[in-house]
Amino acid sequence: MTTDRPDLVAPRADPTAPPGSTALLELHDVERSYGRRGPVLGPFDLAVEAGSATALVGRSGSGKSTLLDCAAGLVTVTRGSVRFQGRDIARLPEHRRAALRCEQFGFVFQDYTLIDALSVAENIELPRRLVRRPPDPRRVAEVAHSLGLGDLLHRSTADLSGGQRQRVAIARAVASDVRVLFADEPTGALDPITRDEVISVLLSPSVRASRAVLIATHDVDVAARTDRVLVIDGGRICAELLHPAPERVLAALRAVEVDR
Repeated sequence: MTTDRPDLVAPRADPTAPPGSTALLELHDVERSYGRRGPVLGPFDLAVEAGSATALVGRSGSGKSTLLDCAAGLVTVTRGSVRFQGRDIARLPEHRRAALRCEQFGFVFQDYTLIDALSVAENIELPRRLVRRPPDPRRVAEVAHSLGLGDLLHRSTADLSGGQRQRVAIARAVASDVRVLFADEPTGALDPITRDEVISVLLSPSVRASRAVLIATHDVDVAARTDRVLVIDGGRICAELLHPAPERVLAALRAVEVDR
């Protein structure tokens, strides 16, 4: 789609990046197809930098979650390349992609995906244990404290509120010093006050630091807290907004509906 709206620009390399920087994660000419249906996603290009936060918005079924899955190597792209730190992970065998996801990528989901039989600390340590790396109690305590969980480390996650559980999920995602954090509807099950608390944590300097954050969301207020918003429709990136107000995000979504 092309548009002459002054508040929408065509998708491009991460415009929030310093001049001369190299993308941390770069998708080029990516398509994802299922059987004979043809492409359900793409083709598209996308680059994200360390320290950046990008939101993907669009109606249900627009392709937001599929884009995240392709970027994270959870599914194999049908065409194109997915480069993490210059290496095309789309061409790696699944066992190597799985190892990369455990070591370099963190995930936050709407339903938390915590193990309630474990304590907060044990849930945070889990990614390291899965790749047979020894737990780092000091790092766990440091991350937990920065996210307001310092007094809850020995509690079962079953006893926590929704907001606290999502904080544990975020802590688990960043405690292993991952470079890219993928969040799929991370505030979808939360009330407005808890939503604001969680998104403040997710986009805080301590979480973003040297990593990139990619968020798929239906919530225009959440999207407007990021550096860049990409409007997804029909499996394509239709438009890009930089540091938009919620009203601009909503207007962009409505413009896509009108142009469909």
